[in-house]
Parts: sequence; structure tokens; C-alpha cells
Amino acid sequence: MMSDQTELSLKHFYVFNECFGKNEGEEEQKIMYYFPPKVKMDDKMKNVGLSEAIIQFTKTFSKKRCCESLHSEKTRHYYFSPEVNFYMVMTVNVPTRTSVEGKTYHGDEVQDSVCLAVVKQAYLMYRLFHGTFSSLLDSSGGDTTPLKQRLESFFNRHLPTIKLQHCDIMDIFQGVQFLPLDKQTFLHIQCFVNLLEARTAAL
Repeated sequence: MMSDQTELSLKHFYVFNECFGKNEGEEEQKIMYYFPPKVKMDDKMKNVGLSEAIIQFTKTFSKKRCCESLHSEKTRHYYFSPEVNFYMVMTVNVPTRTSVEGKTYHGDEVQDSVCLAVVKQAYLMYRLFHGTFSSLLDSSGGDTTPLKQRLESFFNRHLPTIKLQHCDIMDIFQGVQFLPLDKQTFLHIQCFVNLLEARTAAL
């Protein structure tokens, strides 16, 4: 009997703001975006609530740095705070192998640094085209509707293009810088790029 296997895959991806939905019965207001969208609202709130609880708990040990990952046998959870009060969470399914002995989970095949890089790149890609979450929220007078619509429009197209099973060290460093130039010209261009990045927050 041949063994069946599943690859690393995206289970959930969501963005929330901890400043919203403070009152009982209004918890769903803090959810800015959730993928996949067909998940029941009760499940969305449960997952977001659990993530918020984990983040707040870890803050008791270090207020400067939030929890980055949580491991379980079947899943991995990754947390990233790109802006004040905003959190991005990605949950992935651990690869499995099924044989006559049963199903085994291969968590050792999941690299935290790579998955965290995927979350951060998703934010940087959004910011490059649409600016920060906070800027849109501020420009709309605190109304979350425009932000939710823009997040949905962007991430619904972006997330399906991510092939987690093919992500590697190249995603951590966001590619390799290579310019077929002489040393002096390369240094001039590198200095220009560094200056541009320093002066342009969106890059």
C-alpha cells in the first residue's frame, strides 16, 4: 500500500485590530479581514479571540516583542504586528504522511522563519500598493469599512498565489541582490537605493 501525503498549506489568515470590539457582543468589529471568507463568524471570533489572548499573555513576559509562533501537532500559528494595535495571523496545516501504521505529522518540515517571512511580505506588498492600515483608517474617520474592503480586495487575490510548500530561504531575504556592474557603479546605485528606502516609507 502506497502512503498518502499532504503538503504544507494555508488554513487561516486574518487581520484584526485590538482596539475595536471591546464590548460584549461586538467582538466581530475587531476583525478587519479573514481568509477563507466562508468560515462561520463564531469560528472567526473564536480564532481571533484565542490569538488575542495568546498575544496578551506573552506580553506579560516581554512588552517590546509579541509572540511570533505557536506550535501544535497539526498546525502552526504565526503572529506579526505590522502597526500599532494591528495584528496579522497566519495558520498553516502541518504536512502529513498516511501509511498502514496511521497518519503522522511532520512539523519538522515547517520552518518558522520562512512562514513569518511570508506574513511580513504579504504586509509589505499591501503597503506598497495601498499604504498603511492606519492611514486609511485615519482618513476615513475611524470607519473600518473602507479598510475592510481594501484588505478583502487585495488579500483575496494575493493569498491564493502563495505556494507555501515552495517557500524557502529566498523568501526570508526577499530575493538576491545582483547587479552586473563594476564596483564603483554598484556602490553608487546601492547608496541611491538605501537613500530612497530611508526617505520613502512605502518602500
